[in-house]
Amino acid sequence: MAALIRRNIHGGSEAYRLGREGLEQCEHLFTSCHIAMMVWDFISRWCNIPYIYAFSVKDLIEVSKHIKASKERKKAIQAVVFTATWNIWKARNEAIFMNNLVSISKNKENIKALTFLWIKNNLVPI
Repeated sequence: MAALIRRNIHGGSEAYRLGREGLEQCEHLFTSCHIAMMVWDFISRWCNIPYIYAFSVKDLIEVSKHIKASKERKKAIQAVVFTATWNIWKARNEAIFMNNLVSISKNKENIKALTFLWIKNNLVPI
């Protein structure tokens, strides 16, 4: 929303609606929002990797580069990160456009299901 306002496209408030704190900016949405932080904590535990500390979207894209693992495992972890990022974006849109509440447990289930589906059908761009 902040990027749209900078371009004189006013579609609503610049206030962040997903986590109800701060301004709606890409970096905040995917890295420092409390919902995103819970997702990255879940991903770290589910994939049995060190906690994901992301200060930028670039950090998320490069998560697998900093993990000691086989090439296949790195690809799988990157697929999980991409899926989780997509899921955060989808939850944001549902909160804004459909007034849905964000459910962390639903997000976890969606991330697991989509990751398996996308990997099985070679739909993850890695």
